[in-house]
Amino acid sequence: MTFEKYTHKIASAEIAALKLLGYRMEGLHAEEDRFINNNFPNCDLHRLLIQVNNLLNPLSDRHKRKGVIFESSIPPSLRLYYLADDFEDVNTGLAIARTFTWETGALVAKHDFFRLPRVHRGRGIAKQIFKDFLQQYINMGVKKICVYAALEDGGFIWAKNFFAAEIKEEVAEILNKAKAKLTQHQYLAIHKIYDNYYMKYPGGNAFPIHKWAELPFMESILRGSTWHGSIDLTNREQFAKFVLYVLGEKS
Repeated sequence: MTFEKYTHKIASAEIAALKLLGYRMEGLHAEEDRFINNNFPNCDLHRLLIQVNNLLNPLSDRHKRKGVIFESSIPPSLRLYYLADDFEDVNTGLAIARTFTWETGALVAKHDFFRLPRVHRGRGIAKQIFKDFLQQYINMGVKKICVYAALEDGGFIWAKNFFAAEIKEEVAEILNKAKAKLTQHQYLAIHKIYDNYYMKYPGGNAFPIHKWAELPFMESILRGSTWHGSIDLTNREQFAKFVLYVLGEKS
């Protein structure tokens, strides 16, 4: 599969079709299509939300709340959510929430929340969700994807996905916690990765935490970690690695 940018101008009929599918449109009384076309051009919202519904609806028999929140603030934002009633349950919960917004003139996608019922993990569903959203990121010209790795296993999963850790203090905290759990040889190995990066980039905000995730002894430590991360889609190396991961093995 390849990702090719295409143009799309959303029509009012597409918004109406999403409403019929059960999606709530919140924040505006009308002209949602105009808001999207003006502030988030090339967003094929109709196609994306149908794909999300087709993938997620069969995974839970619980009642679901799904919708789009339009925020006409400065900068404007577009929030998408799909939540089963038990979305907070770590075993059965189903949820996805994403936000598009502008930061210093660049379009950013924030991965606010994502959870699949445990019985449906490892079937490639998360990867397919990634693919569907990534196509829209390419269409819209998203420059950066942001995450907060805090949910169960999130610290390891996002690191495997080639997200970089943005805040040095959070990386140092993981390093300190690892010291009590690793052998001296293992600890020296991860400390070398830490030193190599921050000696080269003292104020760096893109620590390659995926290098830690590649070490088997770091998996349990990263699964219990919390950190803010991002992928710079204008960085050809980061973008290529992320795409290869999304198109790769099941998750």
